[in-house]
Amino acid sequence: MPIPMLLVLMGASAQASPEPGLDLSAPAQQARPAQPALQDQPAEPVAAPVASHGTRGRRTYLMQINARARYLSVPSSILDISFFDSDDEGANPYDRPKVRGWAFGGEYVFDVEPGNYVLYAEYIKPTMKEGYWDDVEAPTDHNDGDWIRPDGLGAFVVGATYMHELDAIPTGPGESDVGLSFLFGAGLGLMVVNGGLEVWHPGSNPDNLDSTCLPNSPAYERVDQCGSDGYKRIPKVLPMVDLSASARVNFADHFHIRIDGGLHDVLSLGSALGVVF
Repeated sequence: MPIPMLLVLMGASAQASPEPGLDLSAPAQQARPAQPALQDQPAEPVAAPVASHGTRGRRTYLMQINARARYLSVPSSILDISFFDSDDEGANPYDRPKVRGWAFGGEYVFDVEPGNYVLYAEYIKPTMKEGYWDDVEAPTDHNDGDWIRPDGLGAFVVGATYMHELDAIPTGPGESDVGLSFLFGAGLGLMVVNGGLEVWHPGSNPDNLDSTCLPNSPAYERVDQCGSDGYKRIPKVLPMVDLSASARVNFADHFHIRIDGGLHDVLSLGSALGVVF
């Protein structure tokens, strides 16, 4: 074989031989496309929970701390049933004392709309003056009444009242900052009486402590010359019954004023004001 042809055959044989250690049976691996870099995505804002209180958009549970005052009175028309007054025909010229007083205290209120649960404590200070009490009887005797003088009379009261609230002008998000509502309530309490009612009877009363002092004189004369005949018996513990109708002005659930009227054992008219939180 000529030498040129031999060289050609050797070159072709070298190109066809695989390199040692090379596995031709393994398929060629495809290059994977590069993954795009993750980009920081802006976090979506999480809305804060919206507190609501019924239709007013307030919290479900509110509390109040209030100062309260009430003016108390027994109408003369009620007293006329049992006692004469100076303007009655044939009566003595002594005005019957007016039964009035003030109550001052505080409240702690749980406002869970539409209910307001009121816990209160107060002190009642009567403003009744001393005077002649001529009881109505048949036959009429205008000289057999008692002279009564309050002596440190007062009362401590604790109680609870439920007040149902109806909104007229709601407050809250999208509503007015100044709200108006009406409340109707009922409750019970306990009254502890201190002090007493010092009394002078007419001289003919067999219970007089000094039966020798003006034994034939009426009480309105004996009060100036004789010692008292003791004290009227009154219970030391009495129930307190509340029935009320109120109007409340609410300033954005931060401050409020309430006007109350109704029954607080006797007729009452008062107000309460305080903070809401």
